[in-house]
Amino acid sequence: MNGTSEVETGCTYFVGGDPGPHGGWMAALQEEGICVQVFPSSQRFVDEARHDAPACVVVDVALAEAAEILQQIRRHIKLRMPVIVLLQGADIPTAVNFMKLGAFDLIAQPVDANDLTARIQGGIAIDRNRRSQEAERAAINERLETLTRRERELLSMVCNGLSNKQIAASLGISVKTVENHRDRVMKKTRAQNAADLVRMTLRAAG
Repeated sequence: MNGTSEVETGCTYFVGGDPGPHGGWMAALQEEGICVQVFPSSQRFVDEARHDAPACVVVDVALAEAAEILQQIRRHIKLRMPVIVLLQGADIPTAVNFMKLGAFDLIAQPVDANDLTARIQGGIAIDRNRRSQEAERAAINERLETLTRRERELLSMVCNGLSNKQIAASLGISVKTVENHRDRVMKKTRAQNAADLVRMTLRAAG
């Protein structure tokens, strides 16, 4: 462990199966400061898994149960971290079905500890990026919500490329009034320029 927090390094959730054969990659992750938590069932995972740190889920159960777990995880909005399924004897149609259900990766058993560790770290990186984007989107939406109806109207026109003169003509107000509204929009949203406003509205829309 390197003393960094789990929120920084991430977590790995192992669901189902016997964790015994997987001690190698679990130990490797813990050496990197990544926490590893084991859940004997999908319900325990749904009930007890944390949501405050980037994470990756590793599912190792019978094929029918793995599909059920994936569906159960995807039903919970807070459990959107990548899911890796450890397969044993699966055919191509089964693998395709898992991908359709939302699996991030499929790995045939027996697994290579180094390979699985690398894929888990990749999954955690993806989840960390998703969380960062969601936090940015939430912050932008919070700023946009402070705009008045008229400021939102003006923002839409700015994003559509209209000049201050065109906006003034469209709204029936003076150019000076448009400039004042525009200044307030810039301050409230913390945008640097019109291009920044466009980028923010696109981010807010997801």
